[in-house]
Amino acid sequence: MTGSTALHGIDFTDYNFQLQLDKLGIDSKYFKGPLTGNLALTSKRGRPLLAGKLLFEHNTIDIPFVSDFAKSDFDVGLDIELIAGNKVRFYNSYMYDIWAEGRVKFAGSTRRPNPSGQLTAIRGTVSYLRTHFKIKEGSAEFSQFGTFEPVLRLAASTKLHDTTVNLNIYGPVSTMDLQLTAEPAMNQQEIISLLTLRSRYFEKQNNGGGASGSGFGRDEIIGLLDAGLQMRFVSEVEGIFRDTFGLDDFRVVRDTLWTDKRQKTKEDREGPIGREVYNLEMGKYVTDRLMLNYTMGIDNSHQSFGFRYELNRRISLTGAVDDEHDRRIGIETRFRF
Repeated sequence: MTGSTALHGIDFTDYNFQLQLDKLGIDSKYFKGPLTGNLALTSKRGRPLLAGKLLFEHNTIDIPFVSDFAKSDFDVGLDIELIAGNKVRFYNSYMYDIWAEGRVKFAGSTRRPNPSGQLTAIRGTVSYLRTHFKIKEGSAEFSQFGTFEPVLRLAASTKLHDTTVNLNIYGPVSTMDLQLTAEPAMNQQEIISLLTLRSRYFEKQNNGGGASGSGFGRDEIIGLLDAGLQMRFVSEVEGIFRDTFGLDDFRVVRDTLWTDKRQKTKEDREGPIGREVYNLEMGKYVTDRLMLNYTMGIDNSHQSFGFRYELNRRISLTGAVDDEHDRRIGIETRFRF
């Protein structure tokens, strides 16, 4: 860091400070990884100006929740560009695990920011009611004049039994709209019951109890409370294991184990309902492109080994083999149309 300034009375004037960052290692609660770039704090028209460019690569970022994007009383001019490059991961143990890329520029001032640009999700999951939804498409667009608050657009889905549940989020962070839909069609109470109760929900369906009605029953209320308590406790434990063993991924996930060795045949659907089980999923990048992962049943005997190899930022090869010697090879790609 270099710089100079002049002192006029008790005020600093004509200041010019330069900061160069070359893969500066940071390890904090909200940011881990190297940081590269340059920042300059200068005086322009009697007001401080913060300018520069920061490159984020191989970082893990946890953005703290800000309930009120209030305007700042500190008036500083802005001309900053933030670039999310290779392997930038936005991770919060309660809410999201997203790999993203893009760039954002902040002009204007801290009082009246003029942002532009967006961050785009490459892949990842979001968590809602103890359920991981796989992201199909997602972005954070910085386009609202006068605020740092981004506009979120996200589409994600998960499959439970023969039901696909879709999660859609749209709007500014403080007022975003969250919608749940299902295929086949279900009302909101049925969807929430499915996400919180799982096997108990299917058992009710099998016994002809259904999930219709306009209000929440005792099971639904208990399920929601249970979801909140377990999410907080389990997420903290996941973080401890991930940090202790140096893993890139470690989580406890729920699944449904079908009576006929997880095969959803016609006889299985008409027979006894599958039971809810828990699995451990863990993964580690052994190179910049290759991740190895392992899944182990906690209350069942299921095991599987897998890998993901990233050909580029848009295409990945995947593969897995489980305890029944079922082998799967796949390709994942992202494209817009």
